[in-house]
Amino acid sequence: MVTQRNLPRDFAALEARRRQAIAWIREGQPKAEVARRLGATWQAVWTWWRAYRRFGPRGLARRKHPGPRPKLARPKLAQLPRLLAQGASAHGFPTNVWTTQRVADLIWQRFHVRYDRDHVCRLLHGFGWSWQKPTGRARERDEKAIRHWVEHTWPRIKKTPGG
Repeated sequence: MVTQRNLPRDFAALEARRRQAIAWIREGQPKAEVARRLGATWQAVWTWWRAYRRFGPRGLARRKHPGPRPKLARPKLAQLPRLLAQGASAHGFPTNVWTTQRVADLIWQRFHVRYDRDHVCRLLHGFGWSWQKPTGRARERDEKAIRHWVEHTWPRIKKTPGG
């Protein structure tokens, strides 16, 4: 089951919040009061005020993310959960278990973008998914024989304390 932990931010609303803070400060409201009214920290309000004084209204605008561009564009990345939900065998893998290496291989096959299998974990966490370790049980496992062994054979051969 997929759950979203990190909901996307409404950057327009955040920018409007900064502009409202500046409007109240320019009206003479104390910065601490502005912070309380907006539910922000006073440090944030001071930062907004400094940015406004230095750069004007454009100092309050959203800035681009400083990091490198992602290898896989957002629209293509958004396709990944649907592809994974189809199961691994639908994409030519022998079993239906997804491993990080298989997810990396699928990304390469579909989008021609290489990801290290360690980074695939970060991508999955971005969707609110986590890796799961499959139970290592043989298909040939005989539950009835195992239960019989545990109930009858094991009590006869186990060592008892002080015996």
